[in-house]
Amino acid sequence: MIRQCQLCEDIHLATFHCLDCDEDMCEIMKIGHSKAKVSKHHTIIPIPELKSVVTSPSKESSCNVCPIHNDSYRYYDEICQTRICRDCFALTHYGHRCVSIEEGFLEKKKLCEEMYKTDIIRHKDEFEELIREVERKKEELDRKYSDMKDHIQQDFKKVKQKSTIHFLFPSLD
Repeated sequence: MIRQCQLCEDIHLATFHCLDCDEDMCEIMKIGHSKAKVSKHHTIIPIPELKSVVTSPSKESSCNVCPIHNDSYRYYDEICQTRICRDCFALTHYGHRCVSIEEGFLEKKKLCEEMYKTDIIRHKDEFEELIREVERKKEELDRKYSDMKDHIQQDFKKVKQKSTIHFLFPSLD
């Protein structure tokens, strides 16, 4: 099964998967995902390794359970920017702005998508400028090449003309 990058606007082959966001991504998006403030600590793995991770029950269950209270994460604390269980909410995060884990995930996903789009646009503009610069340099080199070629041809004609005259009239030296 061919997987498509879920973060790009263009169609790219997905070669990586973020376990935290549960999204497939291409190499370009992986780089951005690894550097973005909100996702730089996410676990990103190559897609071929995904099957072994998903089938490992200890990995899957431990990432959704609070290690302090051994209870499922149910909320996302927007102030602390972390997932919390019911006990965490009642004991340490009471009064914080908390949303359901699903809502928190969707908000973070939307934020990541906006950041990636901004980065893509910024990088796209940079690449387009680099392409224009390369094209300008190529045109400049083409002009120099043409000028040099013309100059060499003129010099060759002069040398040929002088050698012909010298050959025909050796006494003119």
